[in-house]
Amino acid sequence: MDWSLLVSALMVVGPVAPYVAQVLQIQKEKKSDGFSPAVCIVLLVANVLRICFWIGERFESTLLFQSFVMIAAQLYLLKVWHDTASYNKDRARFSELPIQPDPSGFWLNYSYPQYLLGVVAFSVISLGVATMSSEVSVVVQSIGFLSLSIEAVLGLPQAYINFERRSVRGMSLGLIGGWFAGDASKTVYFVLTGAPLQFLLCG
Repeated sequence: MDWSLLVSALMVVGPVAPYVAQVLQIQKEKKSDGFSPAVCIVLLVANVLRICFWIGERFESTLLFQSFVMIAAQLYLLKVWHDTASYNKDRARFSELPIQPDPSGFWLNYSYPQYLLGVVAFSVISLGVATMSSEVSVVVQSIGFLSLSIEAVLGLPQAYINFERRSVRGMSLGLIGGWFAGDASKTVYFVLTGAPLQFLLCG
């Protein structure tokens, strides 16, 4: 068995597993208020920038493929969150029940197609800048640090939601466990494969 291929496959799909657990949690409870959609936005921005980083710094392809898979996963999770949150908001509006304050309500000001358009626009602009600056080392390295730094703080939006709600209800235990296990395994992988410094500092 080619263990390196297996490890690479696990590194591509493994980081997505916690978000699959969150999707299942939202669909099971038919509630989305326990999860911050800002986590999706953070990961979308971070992974688009990581792809831009690869243009100028050809790190291992496994980490590049991981970004594409993560982008797809976050777009789907954002759709599940948005559909569920919109449904619950409409149901509360037409019922006799008071609408409960929702710390993540701001994100419902935009439709899912608007989010898709925003991601596409950001990707096109970022990829254009990265391509034109691929020979400028300071720009390439700055993109790398920006990407990994953004990803490193992805837990902050969720922490804010939990603090505002005084509860972690609705947040998947698989997501929490996956964050801790994922960070540890990624750091080991970065060291063993000689990933760029940005991955080690922000992993």
